[in-house]
Amino acid sequence: MKDQNYATVPEFQPWPQHEPGWFMLEWDIALDRQSRERFVANAMENPDRVRVAPYTLYYKGVPARQVHRWGGRPIPDGQPQADMVGFGCIYFPQAILDRFWAEPPPRLVKTGMFNDGVFSDWHRQRYDPIDVDWTVSPQHVHGD
Repeated sequence: MKDQNYATVPEFQPWPQHEPGWFMLEWDIALDRQSRERFVANAMENPDRVRVAPYTLYYKGVPARQVHRWGGRPIPDGQPQADMVGFGCIYFPQAILDRFWAEPPPRLVKTGMFNDGVFSDWHRQRYDPIDVDWTVSPQHVHGD
């Protein structure tokens, strides 16, 4: 997944304009229906802010690290915000996506790469930290 480039996914450009934002659940993340509905409802309480749900990466079946970061370190359980996030379970407000494509970061322009690191770096320079929703628990379903 580290080399996944969402700029090459046809559905991501252009972003449709008729929704307040977009939810994404990556292919290797499982989230039950009730949790998914809770995540959506929580995001819609503040639809202008990016929101992620926490999940852990595993190595050979053993929990290895929380995927979201603060200052380069994994966030501890319960930390309400992160400055670097993975896209596993995320809500993107439409206005933020529009600004991202209108003011693309140099790394995107240079490499054509749109991934979690590129987006997190760009977001951190323009907005408050990203909200982490601890009311849901997505599960990473394969080992790295």
